[in-house]
Amino acid sequence: MKRIFEPYFTTKKVGKGTGLGMAVIYGIVKDYAGFIKVESEPGKGTSFHIHFPILGRNNHSEERPMKKIFLPQGNERILIVEDDPFLPQITKRHLEKMGYTCTVTTDSHEALNIFRANPDQFDLLITDQTMPGLTGRELSEKILEIKPPMPIILCTGHSDIISKNDALAMGIKKYVLKPIHGDELLNAVREALNEGKKA
Repeated sequence: MKRIFEPYFTTKKVGKGTGLGMAVIYGIVKDYAGFIKVESEPGKGTSFHIHFPILGRNNHSEERPMKKIFLPQGNERILIVEDDPFLPQITKRHLEKMGYTCTVTTDSHEALNIFRANPDQFDLLITDQTMPGLTGRELSEKILEIKPPMPIILCTGHSDIISKNDALAMGIKKYVLKPIHGDELLNAVREALNEGKKA
């Protein structure tokens, strides 16, 4: 129980899970000033109670006019690599609404093969760090060997695995910590592409 929220702690067999799910959820709850209470009894099951602070009653007392937000758009081609089958599809839909063309894969080795086949087909790589096969760092290194000016965004839930300084030093343009909030990724995409054009 003491280790349940530790990154990579898992009770599953080797190759069946990384133990990152609970650590990521714990991080999200902490970001919102909440806490998690866990009750577990062998043979009976486990209950998770997530608690968040209540918003003050006066938070919505004054209505303010909505400001128009102009989100950065583009027409570049993006390769998205994330081993979670659900998350990259959300990212793909979000980016394609802004005009980008996206190719998605949940396999880092497949991503490398897709890129090797036609490096000029892509303008940007968005990759998760923790994946089976090649990690995001390893994939980025191989991509940069093939196409050194390639803009890359590395997404990670744990800064102790690879730091922002390490990522930038190896040529990665943007380092984004999970959970990703609002339009943070969309802004990072535009900034990485713009920096790549200056390089």
